[in-house]
Amino acid sequence: MVLSLLLAAAIVVTGSGLTYCTGVRLRLEERVAIGTVAGALVVSVVTFLAFELFGMGWAAIGAGLGLPAIAAFIAVRRHLALLRADARSAARRLRLRAAHRASLRPLL
Repeated sequence: MVLSLLLAAAIVVTGSGLTYCTGVRLRLEERVAIGTVAGALVVSVVTFLAFELFGMGWAAIGAGLGLPAIAAFIAVRRHLALLRADARSAARRLRLRAAHRASLRPLL
């Protein structure tokens, strides 16, 4: 159960990181929402290809998660200032009252 939760979290983080490759201006919560779907898709495709090459096993799962994670890490490193701006914006909007239009509190 814990391993599945860690794998799901890694997929979401990887997908969210890959959204920085697009060059589209998104807010942090949008990156997480899109990254969840994009991460699942990318990790699934790469894992399938790794299964075809290496057969079923931990090596294929590691390659399926590792290769997209490396690409996401590179994308985040290149756009680190944008990530910091997204994090500051999300933190500022978390402090707003729930009734405010830009507040993130209704999402929690």
